[in-house]
Amino acid sequence: MWLLSTKTGRLTYYSSVHKAPKYAILSHVWRLPEEGGEDSFQLVEAYAKKCDRKHLINRGTATPRDFLSDKVRRFLIGAAEAGLDFAWCDTCCIDKTSSAELSEAINSMFEYYARAHVCVAYLADVAPVKGREYYGDQIIDSSSARIPSSKWFHRGWTLQELLAPQVVVFLASDWSRIGTKCDLAEFRFMTSVLPASILRCEQDLSDISVSVRLSWASQRQTTRWEDQAYCLFGLFGINMPTLYGEGGNAFYRLQEEILRTHPDFSLFAWDYEREKPSTEYNKVCTTTTGAIVVLTPSLAI
Repeated sequence: MWLLSTKTGRLTYYSSVHKAPKYAILSHVWRLPEEGGEDSFQLVEAYAKKCDRKHLINRGTATPRDFLSDKVRRFLIGAAEAGLDFAWCDTCCIDKTSSAELSEAINSMFEYYARAHVCVAYLADVAPVKGREYYGDQIIDSSSARIPSSKWFHRGWTLQELLAPQVVVFLASDWSRIGTKCDLAEFRFMTSVLPASILRCEQDLSDISVSVRLSWASQRQTTRWEDQAYCLFGLFGINMPTLYGEGGNAFYRLQEEILRTHPDFSLFAWDYEREKPSTEYNKVCTTTTGAIVVLTPSLAI
């Protein structure tokens, strides 16, 4: 497990999450390449070498953190101000050129979030608006009222990032605090996503049927087809080899592993209305017979 120093932005390796020091973890929606993209593992390493060269030449005081994207830099600064020396971010703490490291990280992701001291959920598309307004029959901060429309709540990977940590702090686009998942657990827009008892960590995931857990993910989207299955590993305590390029077979393998490890045949009852295929993302659903229906932008199989 690689962790970023919150003060310098340098990477440090720990052989296990169990041996890692306290750390903050970032939950966010990745920017598209045309939006500037994200910091990669290789980019962080390159920044470190650049700073080392500058130090040797003119004893400069720059650190890799100074060269990181505004999002990651602000995250590290906030974690440092909270008294944490280390932080983890999926964009730059995984060497994605190594298939073995990527597979290990995907299978460990739920635990990475569960063991984090705090999870920062950065909602880049939620503008900070002061004041209070009505949301249904409840009065909440106006920023909170805009949470349901955020992309963060419609992405596949962020489901486990909401479920796994005990402390999730939602921040608006200017990094101002909106509230924690416990603060917002009773609001209708949150209970429409997950039960309040789950958001408050009062109920264990193992108490929830397989079909209900799958239904939580049914309306969420991923950019890569295989991630529709991979992002659900942690919800069922499953470890599986990952193989990008296998397409819909990933979900078949996930179902087989769920059946093998969970004596819960509600898996075959999971169903939701078949949607039109998205032009941007792949969607996966099952029928009441347990068959897989894979929808792609061009055809349904």
